[in-house]
Amino acid sequence: MIEEYIGVRHNVYECSIRRSKFIGICMPIQDNVKLLIKEIKAKYKDATHVCYAYRLVDSNSSSVVENCSDDQEPNGTAGLPMLNVLKSFDVNNSIIFVVRYYGGVKLGVAGLIDAYKNTAINCIKDSIVKYKKCNIYNATINYNQLANLQKNKLIKILKCKFNDIIDCQFVCSESTIKEYCDISYKNIVPTNEIINKRYLNYIEFPIEVTTKESGVYYDENFNEVFTINIPTTSKVIVNLN
Repeated sequence: MIEEYIGVRHNVYECSIRRSKFIGICMPIQDNVKLLIKEIKAKYKDATHVCYAYRLVDSNSSSVVENCSDDQEPNGTAGLPMLNVLKSFDVNNSIIFVVRYYGGVKLGVAGLIDAYKNTAINCIKDSIVKYKKCNIYNATINYNQLANLQKNKLIKILKCKFNDIIDCQFVCSESTIKEYCDISYKNIVPTNEIINKRYLNYIEFPIEVTTKESGVYYDENFNEVFTINIPTTSKVIVNLN
């Protein structure tokens, strides 16, 4: 499974070209691409053409699956230009639709290519986002550890149950956990050493954290894109000081 990729947020762009109305729609996808295409075609069933292009990373092989459709426009004038736009932005796990309502003026081959390409560009260019694979962690922590978690911008706290101790659920990438762990362990004194008083304010013993059985892709603002099932549950030891 890929650790991160460039994708898109959902966006809609509309324009008029020589009396034809073009609607660009981009959105993130997973394995639901066939159902999504069916839904968009049903939503715009009165349109003259509903063309699309998508790129999807295979979770097993990490190879990219690509496909596109001209939807009865002349061959190579719609789907392929849109697919090339996805490639030019290095976008994966994303689909772009361009819906056309014919306005009575023929655009010609070159005009069609430009219309579909430029509609796709304008729809995608402000929707680019980097998604990173994260895990959801559960831990029992104290109030000092919670304060330190809240300061870390690479970690998002999902929920907490407050008592004398705190049951905390948070999300972050595996690389963040490892980096956080490395930094935190510098403040741990081995148990077989005599503890000097000057260390007392820094000691926090490691806490066992269990990942849920899912990998979740988030953007930089921790907006979830979708959940990927993972067959096994793993455990890591993390110090949350």
